[in-house]
Amino acid sequence: MIPQAACVPYRRAADAYEVLLITNRKGKWGLPKGIVDAGETPQETAAKEALEEAGITGTVENAVIGSFTYAKWDETLEVAVYLMEVAETRPAFSESAFRRREWLRPEDALARIRGRMRDVLLRAVEILDTRFGRIGKSGGEIGDEIGDSH
Repeated sequence: MIPQAACVPYRRAADAYEVLLITNRKGKWGLPKGIVDAGETPQETAAKEALEEAGITGTVENAVIGSFTYAKWDETLEVAVYLMEVAETRPAFSESAFRRREWLRPEDALARIRGRMRDVLLRAVEILDTRFGRIGKSGGEIGDEIGDSH
């Protein structure tokens, strides 16, 4: 099992918040993530990948909010996911030639993600809703807002 770290980047927006998603090389929406290198903490990896893949800096929280596994390179990768409060969104970043990024309302971000990564994003939204409330929140369940039955 290869350890990876990812973050759910968020920023305050008015009296609520937004989350940032990025595309991979195939155009699929997801979260910044990468392999935890020797001598690096998972939080350091999450911050480094956020800068490289999304052009953002900020504070990665210490607590893991969830994890998921997936297969790649004939290996199983286990991804620990952290919240990251974004302080700066840079106009240019190292992977901007083949990645897109977009700040989204939580329900819009959830609608773009599938599978195990979505489950962790849903957990992040639940945590952030408790802290900040939500832009456009209708008072229903998160799944109800996006036509899902969670």
